[in-house]
Amino acid sequence: MSGRGIDFLENWIQQNVTEADRKGRKERAKELAGKCIEEAAAIGITIEDMEPEWGSVETIIYEAMQDVLGAELEF
Repeated sequence: MSGRGIDFLENWIQQNVTEADRKGRKERAKELAGKCIEEAAAIGITIEDMEPEWGSVETIIYEAMQDVLGAELEF
């Protein structure tokens, strides 16, 4: 995990997880995670840069969709 990767993930979630995604299904989180990873790779950020020890990109996005993390992601 890197600061740049975490910043990217946090900003990506804020910009791409919409109100329509709130309380969504895991399948939607998987789809969003794929897009996030693809966009990150395009600017040189790896999945390892974005994933903290406690969760995957998909899990973090799913938790954000469920509002488990509240208004702000905490890393």
